[in-house]
Amino acid sequence: MARAHCDNVIRPSYVREVCRLLRNSNINISKQDIEFETIQDEINRDLQKERENQVMQSQPSESTQQPSKKVKISFEEYQKLSLMIVQVMKVFEAQGQENVQQSDIINRMV
Repeated sequence: MARAHCDNVIRPSYVREVCRLLRNSNINISKQDIEFETIQDEINRDLQKERENQVMQSQPSESTQQPSKKVKISFEEYQKLSLMIVQVMKVFEAQGQENVQQSDIINRMV
């Protein structure tokens, strides 16, 4: 509010007005479960197996698509994991490592 009034001093009236606005605001935060596709390693292994099967067979075969596997986690679990990743990245950054591979982060978390 002080910035809106171009004032360098935060006055009690500004604080009261902000509190009033926050109480009257209609902000709804929805925390829904988050679905992830299968992890990249599993996808890569499946693709490699398909390629090997096609090489073994002399004629091209139609591969049947399996429905993608989904991993479902709660929003709280997602927040926990994201905070862990940030903490691990901060540790690497404090050690002076700028380019860190995804596998290094996962290994540190595990």
